[in-house]
Amino acid sequence: MEEIEKLLRPDEILLTIDCRSLNQMIAAGNYGWVQPGINSLNFPWPEELNGRTIKRIVKILNPGKFLDGFETESYVKGNGYEPGSFLELLGLGVVRPELQRQFHIAAPGTVWQPGGNYGYMTDLRGLSGQRALCLLWLGARLGPGYCLLGSRPLPD
Repeated sequence: MEEIEKLLRPDEILLTIDCRSLNQMIAAGNYGWVQPGINSLNFPWPEELNGRTIKRIVKILNPGKFLDGFETESYVKGNGYEPGSFLELLGLGVVRPELQRQFHIAAPGTVWQPGGNYGYMTDLRGLSGQRALCLLWLGARLGPGYCLLGSRPLPD
């Protein structure tokens, strides 16, 4: 573990995710509010993840400018990361819950496409003093305070 931490770039987080069912992961996050569209019908959960432990390196990226929702994936890739997934976002919410009180953090790597031109990505945010797990419309214009989750595998 100590060897891996030496390989982290500034502001990166070594994330260990204990995978469970979607409902169990949401419950472990202890959110005050979960948007009703966040469910296993809209975000299918692979059974093979249950019981596995996944390690990833994540970074919270702040574009510091207005960005359209559909530009988020290319922004994250342009900074040398893979777009953070819903699983990684849930894992971050469990192990570092204080971060969403400081930032709105969106995961552009997993999109729910209910129909129409745009889909929705998940995001963590503070909402009326509660920690919330929300959906963010890809057609939205994100303000300079919005952050995006980037991810990369552990180095070999």
